[in-house]
Amino acid sequence: LTKIMTAVLILEKYQPEAVVTITREAAAAHPTKIGLRAGDRMRLSDLLAATLIHSANDACRALAEWHSGSEEKFVVKMNERAEQLGLHDTHFANACGFDAEGHYSTAQDIAALAEIAMQNRTFSRLVNKDQMTIRTVDGKRKFMFRSTNALLGKYTGAMGVKTGFTFKAGPCLVAVSQRKDVRVMIVMLNARNRWPNARQMFDLAFQQSNKLRQQRVAAAPNTEAQATSL
Repeated sequence: LTKIMTAVLILEKYQPEAVVTITREAAAAHPTKIGLRAGDRMRLSDLLAATLIHSANDACRALAEWHSGSEEKFVVKMNERAEQLGLHDTHFANACGFDAEGHYSTAQDIAALAEIAMQNRTFSRLVNKDQMTIRTVDGKRKFMFRSTNALLGKYTGAMGVKTGFTFKAGPCLVAVSQRKDVRVMIVMLNARNRWPNARQMFDLAFQQSNKLRQQRVAAAPNTEAQATSL
């Protein structure tokens, strides 16, 4: 889920056609990756896509280095932005979300950050994709990857946002689903059964919304009659 903040910072100075040369440090990132090699030249837009859709750590590290020159400097920017956004229970120690001392957040802060990120058209478009193919600038290497979000294309209205997993944090998920004019966001941390539970939570939210709508419709004639009698 840390990658949401990484994407927010990248999009604030977004240059989609910028060419990024992959360093040894970025190529060595693990465990989830698309297989970038040191010396590969990639478009910034494609690295962002791999980061958000597949949660690729090699692409994520490359984004941080492009933005600030090093991951360490980028993390400073992440924490400054978190403070500016009022995320007072959030602190970052790396750009991609690895377990580390001083790296933490809360469901409330993550929801606030995800809401900000989803207002960006590029971000919302990418996290709604279930698969993508990208290439190096010279076209010699191709990378095909799928979304880590098991709701996309399988749950009606699902439109993102981001999955996460580490041994300490457990399975995590920020998900958004929309049906008609009702939009629901859920944040799940250390959720062992995140996919069935996410579906159940969305179902309950939409059912409750329908009940409230029906109640308003049923109450409308009575309200009008009272107003007329007055």
